[in-house]
Amino acid sequence: MAYARLGDGDAQPSRDREKGFRKAMPGRLAGPVWTLAAETEVDGLVAEILHGGVTGVVAEQELLAEQILASLQRRGLSVPDDLSVVVLGDSTGARGGEIPWTGLAVPREQMGREATRLLIQQLEDPDAPTRSESVACPLIPGATVASPREPGVSR
Repeated sequence: MAYARLGDGDAQPSRDREKGFRKAMPGRLAGPVWTLAAETEVDGLVAEILHGGVTGVVAEQELLAEQILASLQRRGLSVPDDLSVVVLGDSTGARGGEIPWTGLAVPREQMGREATRLLIQQLEDPDAPTRSESVACPLIPGATVASPREPGVSR
């Protein structure tokens, strides 16, 4: 399983998502993390995925997932038969296709409540240690994940 994103991989939310991915994946399943500067790099990413034997990708944006799908289709391949794709909650730039993406919802309202609560605590007690908390991202069932195909076996 690999992780891919478009844009600034150094931004705090992106680093936090990568950290969560690495913590959640058992060592033997954790694959590479790719940061693409532009959509024009997606074909190269897909070539690397296919060459490296990666069977699943967490895409940080739906737009990236759509581009991965298009690149696979140009090769006569598909999602999820040839590559499973999970979208991490951000549909920025998505073209609104008909694909029912399997995803992880980012609970933004809950994040806002927790951030506000922590801020109030910090304001009320400035000497208290700074805290950081995580929130769970619920699974959104879709049609873009399947078990890896056995080499040489078609579905």
